[in-house]
Amino acid sequence: FCVLFLQLLHRRLTGVFFVDELITDNSILAFVMNLMCLQGTSLLGTSFNAPSWYLSVLLVMYILFYVVTYVAGKYDMENMAYAAMLLLGLVMAVKNYPSVFLNCRGLIGFFSGCLLCEACSRINSMADKWKKNLLIWSAFFVLLIICAIGIRYGHAVFAPSVLVVVVYGMVIWPLLVFLVVCMPAFRWVLRQKPFLFLGKVSFSMYLIHFPVMIVLQDANIILNLGLNYEAKKVFILYVFLVLVISVCCYYLVERKMTNYFKGVCNEKKL
Repeated sequence: FCVLFLQLLHRRLTGVFFVDELITDNSILAFVMNLMCLQGTSLLGTSFNAPSWYLSVLLVMYILFYVVTYVAGKYDMENMAYAAMLLLGLVMAVKNYPSVFLNCRGLIGFFSGCLLCEACSRINSMADKWKKNLLIWSAFFVLLIICAIGIRYGHAVFAPSVLVVVVYGMVIWPLLVFLVVCMPAFRWVLRQKPFLFLGKVSFSMYLIHFPVMIVLQDANIILNLGLNYEAKKVFILYVFLVLVISVCCYYLVERKMTNYFKGVCNEKKL
């Protein structure tokens, strides 16, 4: 609703929707699809708050995860089923196969996580500490090398632009999560208060960074501010606004709603 208002305001000011070359479908049908968390499916184009496509993917992946686990669990073949879903995501990414509900990035990221969970559990339970430490430190140095290459040459060096998400979903993020789970020193760093705080508000930041762009653009037009969006001061202002609004949303909306639904579930259990 917030982005709907901002998009209509922007259209009133400029005659087009914000980044109309990217946001291609702000129709009534798209609005209904957003309310149903189906905006990330191929049933419609990118609409309203573009980053919210992720909500649809997350919803579909959790449903698929339940079905796959329920069926494969009867035969004690969960990990093989997760690997099959991961392989399906890879094939879809490489071949660029269209799908209404399945998303290759969702399949790769989600089921890499499922397999990673099993790997972390087995490594943490290893009796041979030397082998365990060798695996952990090897992962650490691999991540360092990948980060150094990415910073020096850009992430496109790992794969064509359309497939670079595969590298992130199967290598970079799994290595990072693996080290957080299995390496105490790495975990200690990320458990410091600034990182924990950013972690709490990160989801709000993800959904809010796009509408803040529209607010800045519309304020620039209405007040004739003449903002240079490539200037460091404007970028710092943008980051500050995203952070402040995200904190407010987290504490005033997200956490309160989470606690409310926890209470509802507890009442149902009773």
